[in-house]
Amino acid sequence: MKLTYPEKLVKESRDRLNYEEKEEFNWKEKIKSKKGWYQVGMEFVMNWQMVWKEIVVGFTVAGV
Repeated sequence: MKLTYPEKLVKESRDRLNYEEKEEFNWKEKIKSKKGWYQVGMEFVMNWQMVWKEIVVGFTVAGV
């Protein structure tokens, strides 16, 4: 079990998740900054890329 469950990696991942959960989201500040608009744009692009991949795979599987 120790070979497949690296405790150091799990601890680092949990610490990173806890840190991200503590970050407070203030949309009023984000909307006023260029960085905030950039984050919104990137999120939009990534979501549409994911949707198109799912559509393409779905039609490919359905067509076979």
